[in-house]
Amino acid sequence: MRQYKDADVRICLRKMLGHFELSDERLAAEPVAKAHGIRSMTKQLRTAAKGMWELPDDERPQYVERYTLPPVGKGGGKSRIMFDDDDEQKLLQVACDAACDGGFPLSKFDVRALMIALVQDRPGDPNRAGAQYQVSMKFVKKWMAVNRMGHFATSSLDPKRAEKATPELCERWFSLIETYMKKLKTSGRSPHASYAD
Repeated sequence: MRQYKDADVRICLRKMLGHFELSDERLAAEPVAKAHGIRSMTKQLRTAAKGMWELPDDERPQYVERYTLPPVGKGGGKSRIMFDDDDEQKLLQVACDAACDGGFPLSKFDVRALMIALVQDRPGDPNRAGAQYQVSMKFVKKWMAVNRMGHFATSSLDPKRAEKATPELCERWFSLIETYMKKLKTSGRSPHASYAD
């Protein structure tokens, strides 16, 4: 979702045009967007400024006043959306079911695998000459954040903790997992009665 509107781009274009008229120097888009407080607008402002500079001097003010942003998610009139609303609902349902079956939140890699399975048989991305959709980890992280989905992550074991990991402690920890799995089974949230299932 954009953090800026048509008016923000127009204000920045006016600043760029005014600076050029005073000093014959063209300002770059990035510092202007940064000074306006919306750095994410840089790419769009660069594109708009390029169109403005291609026009004759007397047509530039009208271009600025008429400027409107292109529709979100559109590139050359073709949709760039990988998942529609039905796919989103299906993906959320499958992810929740998988998390309940396992008894733990899913990892980002699990969610990515579900996404790849969902898009592997569909037609490719129209903006990339029909090439297969690519599901990046960046897309997965953003999708999980937007849908407020927690994730499971592992990290390396601290050497001091590793020294304390006696067989008795490990046995006690896994018994806690077994107890938790039994609770999930009795509450109907998991079909598995133990971790071994």
